[in-house]
Amino acid sequence: MEKEEVYSSLRDHAFFLHNLVTGDGIQCIAQFHKETLFDDYRLASQNEDCIAFAIYVSILQRAVCSSVSICSEFGGGGSTANRPQIKFVKKLPPNCTQTMPFLTFETKGYKSPVIKDVPISKPLSIAQVLELQTGLDMA
Repeated sequence: MEKEEVYSSLRDHAFFLHNLVTGDGIQCIAQFHKETLFDDYRLASQNEDCIAFAIYVSILQRAVCSSVSICSEFGGGGSTANRPQIKFVKKLPPNCTQTMPFLTFETKGYKSPVIKDVPISKPLSIAQVLELQTGLDMA
């Protein structure tokens, strides 16, 4: 499985990037206005509210599909009451001594919340984010 890089910016957009910096094979850039993806979008970081990380897209896809399915089944409809919440969290995985970062999807199920944790890399450094931004500017 290949990891994809995701770059989020509080100001306007979320980006999904593939091979932007390495240039190995096909490059792909997907840009979404934050209102297209999120009803409520709050992001804060020590890097001018930008966060970049690597994620396995296949695991992300399964979590999103599962959350959407649960929302549809248990009254998501057009209301925002049962929309999935996506949070950046650090958790202590089983049999580990250090916390790891995750994107956590929380959706209201029939009787209790359904939580899906998607492992992500540690947030990329400021230098790495600048490298991604430079790649975006040149693309």
